[in-house]
Amino acid sequence: MLTIERILLLFSIISLIALTVYSLSPSRKFLGQEERYLTSGLVEIAQAIELENPVRLTLSVYALATPLNITLVLPHEKPVVFLVNRSRIVLDARFSQPKTVYGPDIASKFVTRRYVTVFLNYTEAIIDPKPMVRLVTCTAPLNLNCYGLLIRYLRAIQPLRKGLTLHPLNMTTSSLLRIYLRRVEIRVIIDGEEAMTQTLEPPAVLYVSLIEELWICD
Repeated sequence: MLTIERILLLFSIISLIALTVYSLSPSRKFLGQEERYLTSGLVEIAQAIELENPVRLTLSVYALATPLNITLVLPHEKPVVFLVNRSRIVLDARFSQPKTVYGPDIASKFVTRRYVTVFLNYTEAIIDPKPMVRLVTCTAPLNLNCYGLLIRYLRAIQPLRKGLTLHPLNMTTSSLLRIYLRRVEIRVIIDGEEAMTQTLEPPAVLYVSLIEELWICD
């Protein structure tokens, strides 16, 4: 009769053999090579978007429209709301495990620098150029404090076709201007997440630019 120790040892040996066979199987090796090839193509697209460079598509990706809610909370007026669509670029494919393969692994709905993230799920990969929020300040003549608020997002027009070149086409800008003679506070909210709170020192000029970065494939 086998003792418990021998049963556990036998089970461990069988498990180790099975794991070794699985890891060395041709199908496992093929999936690993395919995943590396797909990841390389995805990162190439992400880097081109970061640098605003054209890129020839080597994968069958598509643009996924994602609703974007931008809310500006300004003093003495109702919140200013922009409802737009931004784009993520998606590849339907099988991957071994969820992970981020390029860019910062952040849960935030916005960035303050131009970052593009590539993350894998089991059934798809997503290139995510998140909206960017930045504030630039300067002092003009007569001690006028100038605040430039930049909110920028990317939208890609379908279809995206393998073998063609994805590139930036143009930018469209919506803007607003406010002047404040008293000390005030403004807030920027991206999809329900507070992106910025800033105190404006008087006399202050606030210039807000909402920039849509349009990409096409041809």
